[in-house]
Amino acid sequence: MTPRARRGLSPSSPSTAADPSSLNAGNDSEAPDASPEEPSLLSKGAPLPSAEGLRLGAGYWAWLSAAICSEFGSNLMIFAISWTATGFGGAKAGLVTSATMLFRTVLLLAGGSVGDRYGPRRIMILTDSSMLAVTSLAAVWFAVRGPSVASLVVVGAVLGAASAFYMPASGVFPRLFVDDSHLTRVMATTSSGLQLARIAGPALGGVLLAWIGLTWVIAVNAASFLLIVTIVLLVIPPRQARAPNTAHVTLRDTWRSIHGTGQHRILLPILIAFGALVAGTSPSLTLLFPLLARGRGWSSADAGLIEAAFMAAALAVGLTVAARGPLHRAGIALIGGPLLTSAGLLIVAAAPTVWIACVGSAGVGIGLVTFNVHAVPRFLAASPPGAQVRLQAVLGLTVTLPVLILSSLYGLLAEHASPSWALLLATAWTLAAAIIMATKRPF
Repeated sequence: MTPRARRGLSPSSPSTAADPSSLNAGNDSEAPDASPEEPSLLSKGAPLPSAEGLRLGAGYWAWLSAAICSEFGSNLMIFAISWTATGFGGAKAGLVTSATMLFRTVLLLAGGSVGDRYGPRRIMILTDSSMLAVTSLAAVWFAVRGPSVASLVVVGAVLGAASAFYMPASGVFPRLFVDDSHLTRVMATTSSGLQLARIAGPALGGVLLAWIGLTWVIAVNAASFLLIVTIVLLVIPPRQARAPNTAHVTLRDTWRSIHGTGQHRILLPILIAFGALVAGTSPSLTLLFPLLARGRGWSSADAGLIEAAFMAAALAVGLTVAARGPLHRAGIALIGGPLLTSAGLLIVAAAPTVWIACVGSAGVGIGLVTFNVHAVPRFLAASPPGAQVRLQAVLGLTVTLPVLILSSLYGLLAEHASPSWALLLATAWTLAAAIIMATKRPF
């Protein structure tokens, strides 16, 4: 996703949040990698942060730097592939995007299950190594044969499949460097760095695509995968994804453990609220904001400015929480975040000028990230040992499914009514997230 944050989770300590015995004792294949007695070069001398202050060793910073480079390379490649696909027509470009989303959605839960069985670090090494091979082959293929719809669909499908295994594992990985009292700040630091890469990737993707071409853009991404594979091989976090000597956990065992410890009172409301919040914000950012700008006669530069206002506000919140820590009262963030997001959507829906729309978009960014940086650490801390990666996959599925299901509905409403009416529907979803937090109070 601070002693303060932990108080909102459960009266139990992190080590007793879920009894490993309730998850079937056995063998953990991640344990040899994660043993504090066998540190790597980059994890040596980097103990867990104490309650007195946040101290992160070279291992975390090396991994985060490599992850930012890899995220930048991936976003470069995604933009380059999407732009190249548009040259074959809108329908075929949509086919490339759909291939990525479809494979990611179908395989996401399997990716979480595999991550819990073999450990997030091993899965990250495997998927990054696979993507190094795939991007290297793709660069050679495009250099020799040139891009085609079929080859772009294949690459998009492989990207989606790999991300289904990588996303849940990488989502858990930062937790292995700190205890739960510092989880909010570390997750905010991680997400802020990755957000910078997501902003810079598309922004520079067009320039690099025009300058060096698709083949070399993919080669740059391959180099970023080589970097992160090397770093993850060297870095061994001081914590483990689950307690040593615990067997693979079934979904039924996971639910029993969550329900038995009362953690379902935290996990389920956060999952439902996340789904509602994403159902309102994600289609708004990717579809409704551009449609609103076009419908009001604003230029593409104006639409880009609205998007930039969201990103700048979101990044500012992430960096602030990383530097100063979370709010003392998490309920303010978990309820106020969706409310501020709702206000922002309403402002954009009624905005008579671009600058007012930018104000509303910034409000959406502040509200959304304020909720995220306080909710995600709670979700991670409440996840029982042996099921953290799988529950992270469930969270990822909660983020992905609303986009797949509701985008067409929003588009139809915007076409037959107006983008403003579609934004009102989006606001209803974000308000629902605030109501869930206010009534269930998982803090």
